[in-house]
Amino acid sequence: MLDSLKVLTAVEEKKDEIAGVADELCERFKNNLPSRAQFENLRLVASSTESIEEVKSFIYYQIARGVEGWSKDFGDKLLQKIEQIAKIFGADKQKQIKAIRLFTGYLIRYAMFYSPRRR
Repeated sequence: MLDSLKVLTAVEEKKDEIAGVADELCERFKNNLPSRAQFENLRLVASSTESIEEVKSFIYYQIARGVEGWSKDFGDKLLQKIEQIAKIFGADKQKQIKAIRLFTGYLIRYAMFYSPRRR
């Protein structure tokens, strides 16, 4: 229980930074973002695993499939952002995956804001 509280507290303290990473990515690719459904699929994968590598594997798969919005450039930047977030928490895998889950939720929100399709 104490470990879970430490994880939540550590991630909570970095929420602004994590949200900023999502905002930056979505603003940069605002004219060619994946659909909300695709981001929801990413969030679902992140929520159902304890492995960052599994999340990254999903991203590689989407790029390889050529799904709209999953350009190699976008995918590479998304992978870089995931690595950036993971590094914030050092080797603590629990904190890393919790932060990545939070990040995917922020991606959905910022993508909806920036996407020209929402208008």
